[in-house]
Amino acid sequence: MVFAQLDGKAAIVTGGAGFIGSEIAALLARQGALVAVVDLDGDRAAAVTKEISDSGGTASAWTGDLSDESFVSQVFQEMAGALGRVDILVNTAAPLGLVRLERPLAQMPLDVWDQMIQGALRATMLCSRAALPYLQAREGGAIVNLSSIHALAGDTSVVAYAAAKAAIVSLTRSIATQYGRSGVRCNAVCPGTIAPPGTGVDLVAGRVRHQAIGRAGQPGDVAAAVLFLVSDEASFVTGQTIIVDGGVLMHLPSYADGSNIQ
Repeated sequence: MVFAQLDGKAAIVTGGAGFIGSEIAALLARQGALVAVVDLDGDRAAAVTKEISDSGGTASAWTGDLSDESFVSQVFQEMAGALGRVDILVNTAAPLGLVRLERPLAQMPLDVWDQMIQGALRATMLCSRAALPYLQAREGGAIVNLSSIHALAGDTSVVAYAAAKAAIVSLTRSIATQYGRSGVRCNAVCPGTIAPPGTGVDLVAGRVRHQAIGRAGQPGDVAAAVLFLVSDEASFVTGQTIIVDGGVLMHLPSYADGSNIQ
């Protein structure tokens, strides 16, 4: 399927230097979008934009804290000023490095909780709010928020991450409800086990055994779902949560040990 309608559209990808965000930015650029890669890691954001440019796409980099309202406003103003439009926002930014510092709730460090809520939920809210006037001015546009399967099921840790990602699902539905009549669509994508570079084989295998599809997810699997949701092919899809998890959440917990096989 060719998503030619992205030609010339302006897309902002937050967290665009991350291993999933960079794949999304690259795929949107390959389909003709003019992409802004926004990330706290300026060196990596610059590297991603160079990779896109070297491949024939058009991209630019912004560096800053997406939980800072003034920085977020600056990004959208400059993007709209340079290109005359903003059509697409993909929110992937989240402080994933904090996940390793999480603990069960009774032992959760409050600073980890606060930083996760700021870096994931607040950043998504601020960027979505900043995008709305530009999307409404064009009488249409698309927002895709990256959530997680942790938003949809409990786990033994990642309390703050799960709470932030669950709130992003709720935020997605609110935006879709409040701004759908002005042509703005908003959807969420919940990835499962997506293997970043350097992920240990044992860790991936331990998770994949719970999936119906017997491999780890790749960043491109998430990017493909995002591409569909921002495209005109999804013009009647809004307020939805698309799960890209290889089939983890759709079966009984006993699936992995085969105890239901007769």
